[in-house]
Amino acid sequence: MSDDAARGYIFGRNGSLTLPGRPVAAKTGTTNDYKDAWTMGYTPSITTGVWVGNTIPSPMKGGGNTLAGLIWNQFMKEATKNTPVETFPKPPENDAIKPVLRGADGGIKLKINNISGHIATSTTPPALITEKTYLPPHDILHYVNKDDPRGPVPANAYVDPQYQNWENSLNDWAQRQNNSGHAISFEDPPTEYDSANYNPELTPQVQIISPITNQTIEGKQLNIEVKATAPRGIKQVFYTVDNEQVGSSDQFPFNFSYTFTKMYATQHVLKVSAVDDQGNAGQASVVFS
Repeated sequence: MSDDAARGYIFGRNGSLTLPGRPVAAKTGTTNDYKDAWTMGYTPSITTGVWVGNTIPSPMKGGGNTLAGLIWNQFMKEATKNTPVETFPKPPENDAIKPVLRGADGGIKLKINNISGHIATSTTPPALITEKTYLPPHDILHYVNKDDPRGPVPANAYVDPQYQNWENSLNDWAQRQNNSGHAISFEDPPTEYDSANYNPELTPQVQIISPITNQTIEGKQLNIEVKATAPRGIKQVFYTVDNEQVGSSDQFPFNFSYTFTKMYATQHVLKVSAVDDQGNAGQASVVFS
């Protein structure tokens, strides 16, 4: 609402929804057939709403921005004239747990443990983390009670009088996207966090046999030999050199060869992470040159 750059591709930059040299937030609205036009906007100290329409509802030659927006802009310029410029307070950090409340442009982006499929936490090995974008198959009312957004997921979301309208609109949008050649794939994001069922007794054990600590490697070929075991067996082993993942192996004995493309540093750090089928992970590292 206050980001002029974000709405620039629709309304143009520095248009009627901005006040020169003054932070302002604004939102427009237009009803079907252009019978009503709205603009609502505010600074930290004044809020103004403008409606434009005919006494007998009939279509107009414009919408919220072109009709109500111009009136709103003129009024706000006069109302704030000779008043101090105010800035909006920094919004609080989004600490919502529900993925649908942590949305992003183009879908819900979450960092996922690519083995367990759970939401990654601070204890998830970096080699297992991937960012994935989810498009939930339902509208927000399916996941959120509008009177208690952070509370439990509604047991009977369909009782909300707007629920079916929103569902129909979402499905209509998806159909139009698919018809235009833009494939839409819906998938609910995970809600379980990676460490929720962590069991230290299941942690894989990793030993780097080669290279050994402070070993000097001749040439650019690094031959990695490891010993990896786990109560549930090893699903995959990941290899990271100088914080860059260079490969993985899902075949016993999980050895790996890596060829350096550049060797600027005199010392290097090899990290090896082993995971089982549930995402339990163990790690070992060694410094070599």
